[in-house]
Amino acid sequence: MPLDVPIDKELVETISSAVKQSVTANMEPILKVIIDSIVDGVVSSLRTRITLVEATNEILRKENKLLNDRISELEKDRIEAEQVSRRKSLRISGIPEPALEGGESTDEIVLNLHVCKEQTFPLMKLTNLTDPESREVLCPAKYL
Repeated sequence: MPLDVPIDKELVETISSAVKQSVTANMEPILKVIIDSIVDGVVSSLRTRITLVEATNEILRKENKLLNDRISELEKDRIEAEQVSRRKSLRISGIPEPALEGGESTDEIVLNLHVCKEQTFPLMKLTNLTDPESREVLCPAKYL
């Protein structure tokens, strides 16, 4: 059964305001504790993750330095090996490239240079590739 009692608007506003203040006053400390607890948990978790990331970063930096040092060492070794291999290299101009099949190889041509001492042939330049200041040597060239 509904009551048809007139309600005063001012009274409703007063009651509403009082309830609101009471709830706010009672809930505010509780909400503050809950929010502080959540924030502390998040901050703690983030600190742990930051510490882990920093530790991982330091490990990776050290590993990267070791790898870069190894690369430098290998590059130095490669350059040294190239220099050693060039010590025995000669550039011989005037010898034709051998045919793909059945032609005399450049090794055979160079080895046969000593055979033609007594024959008169044009001279060929031999240059040491590793020593740019070396003199060119002139040899008899059978294959010009």
